[in-house]
Amino acid sequence: MANVLLLVLLSVPWATAGLQSSDHLVKFALLGDSITLPCAKHAPSVRLCSSVNWNMAEQFQSVTEVVKAGRVTSPDRHRLVLLNDCSLQINHLMLNDARLYTCDSGTRNSSVSLQILEINENKRSSVEEIELQCFLNTYKGHGPCNITGIHIKWSTEDSTPIKGNRFRIENPSGCFSKLIIKKKLTDHHRKWKCQLTQNDVVKASISHSTSVFIRSAGSDEITCSVRREDAVMASKRWSHVNPLQTLAWLAVPVSLLTCIAAGGLCLYMKRKRNKDAGHEQSSFRMTHVYEDIQHVNNEELQQQRPCKREAAATDGFYQLLQPVN
Repeated sequence: MANVLLLVLLSVPWATAGLQSSDHLVKFALLGDSITLPCAKHAPSVRLCSSVNWNMAEQFQSVTEVVKAGRVTSPDRHRLVLLNDCSLQINHLMLNDARLYTCDSGTRNSSVSLQILEINENKRSSVEEIELQCFLNTYKGHGPCNITGIHIKWSTEDSTPIKGNRFRIENPSGCFSKLIIKKKLTDHHRKWKCQLTQNDVVKASISHSTSVFIRSAGSDEITCSVRREDAVMASKRWSHVNPLQTLAWLAVPVSLLTCIAAGGLCLYMKRKRNKDAGHEQSSFRMTHVYEDIQHVNNEELQQQRPCKREAAATDGFYQLLQPVN
């Protein structure tokens, strides 16, 4: 009897845990990646996904339903997929996806916190230094770090640990780290890697490439060089130009274009005046010739009229002589 009572007392907590316990996981990913959020995968009662609901936490303790009764209902349904094991897959991750998700299978609830690992360069750092920041981010922005076993490590692209006097690492928290680098020409287009580990296991990794521009003192040129083992692999120069000089050089071609346009306009007007004057002179000459022709014609007509009169008189005198003959 005592053995039976002990078995009952031991079985009650396990039964209660199977119905009400809540598993909480933390997932890390990068922007643009795909991630799978498990749904109480250890619960033996979850066989079909038709009874599974997925909720997404919002501000002010509200929630948004993304999966209802085994069907994706989120407005971003083109990025969300409910897998055969009832896990939720999110594709093309955005910062707004970094939230707390809850899976309700009817018999057991489980939650997954999704956080995004990001890296950026502080543009407000000093001229002689480069400051890189690596941190975990959510849709609310960077917040308190409440995850145990989290640590951020810095290395070069080939995973070589960063060491040396020109490097300084600051860790305000386990979820936020700064790498401060004293500039060198070899840092141009160099990649730096930030690794997020949990209990010494790499969970996510992200890289950033830096650019270095060195300006020589007392010179109007900016020179950017890429070196490898103290040998110059590539180099490019930019000349510093005074804005006033730039305006002066711009004024020269504008003035030339204006002079050319004005000269062309004057030449066109001169040719047009000469052409109009030629037309007027030709018209005057033709009018004068016409008047001369008319004058000659009038004189010929006047000369022909006396001849006609004399001929008429001769004919009349001849007619008078006919009867006499």
